[in-house]
Amino acid sequence: PRRPYNWALNDAAGVRYAYLDVSKLLLTEQIEKYIDHVVVVYGAGKSVPGTKDIVIEVESLQLK
Repeated sequence: PRRPYNWALNDAAGVRYAYLDVSKLLLTEQIEKYIDHVVVVYGAGKSVPGTKDIVIEVESLQLK
């Protein structure tokens, strides 16, 4: 996804339900490692003004 953010969180059916703001995330590994895996995301969610989109400001990201 390239709308407001480069990364999105999808449910098991592949439907996006939140964008991920990883700008403040400090990872020791590349974020590409998490693609197509079940993850646990910690952070605050906020709505994008003028849309129905949700953005999670990611503080921590872990493989489940």
